[in-house]
Amino acid sequence: MALTVTQAAINTAADAYIAAVKADSDVLSAGDAQIFVGVDLGDTTIQDHQRTTTAAGADVSFSTKVAGEHVNDGDFPIQIPYRGGLIPLVWKITNAAEDLT
Repeated sequence: MALTVTQAAINTAADAYIAAVKADSDVLSAGDAQIFVGVDLGDTTIQDHQRTTTAAGADVSFSTKVAGEHVNDGDFPIQIPYRGGLIPLVWKITNAAEDLT
């Protein structure tokens, strides 16, 4: 069972985002800062930061900033450290059959 058109578009956007992060990293030198700002997802009035009912509910809050440091030429981040763990920069979407095509 193939992905829907919308699901495939999400994965295409995820690939484009990673390519853009890599391009941004390519112009940095070792030791340069690369700061990521979290997106405030969800309905904050009920303290649900996982889901939202409106696109406007997902907005950049600038309240969570994670500073990274560029390591070497050609390197680029795929995850960021946060609260003792790692968070992927991008999630892809699949269906119940775990099909990514």
